[in-house]
Amino acid sequence: MSEFVASLLGTVAGMSIAFAALRYLTSSLVEHQLAKALARHSHDLAKQLASVEAQMNRVGDVLSRRNEREFAVTEAAWDLLIRAVGEAQSRFGGLRRVPSFWRMDDAEALRVIENLPFDADQKTALRGASGEERDPLYAQYEKRDDIRVSLKAWAEFKNFVNTRQIFLSESVHIAMIDIRDQLYRFLIRIEMYASRGEDLPAEQRKLRITLS
Repeated sequence: MSEFVASLLGTVAGMSIAFAALRYLTSSLVEHQLAKALARHSHDLAKQLASVEAQMNRVGDVLSRRNEREFAVTEAAWDLLIRAVGEAQSRFGGLRRVPSFWRMDDAEALRVIENLPFDADQKTALRGASGEERDPLYAQYEKRDDIRVSLKAWAEFKNFVNTRQIFLSESVHIAMIDIRDQLYRFLIRIEMYASRGEDLPAEQRKLRITLS
């Protein structure tokens, strides 16, 4: 009997040891699997975070480049606007000093005519005119040249804004379009009067730009 009890106790002890060992192995295996799963999750998370960071950097670069481009385009458009408005104001906004050909001898008049910004035909006409005829003829040619130069400056400004409006903020673009249209109406009105051989009325010669 005592042998049986001893054998039974030995068997129970062995089973306890085996069970403890199995539980330890099972626990270790679970921990190992969890560690592997956590490592995979951490790796995937790190990849996702790296991808998100790269995307954010690209977005940041795009926004930075866009801001730089917007500033550069706005600055260039502003310079062209100032030039276009300045041409119109200086050429039509006030009195300008003009040569008095009727007071010059022919040699001096020819020297002045040679340096004028007129085309060859206009200079030829001025050379062939008498002293009294040259002053009104000069005024006519000067006005045509003023209109040509002013419309050219206006067109450069208009074309620049039209081709680069995507880089301008909405408020800046709207303001520039408003100024563009006001300046164009002013120049066309001058051209209309000039085509009839008339001067723009004095009260209308000053260019007034207003923003709505």
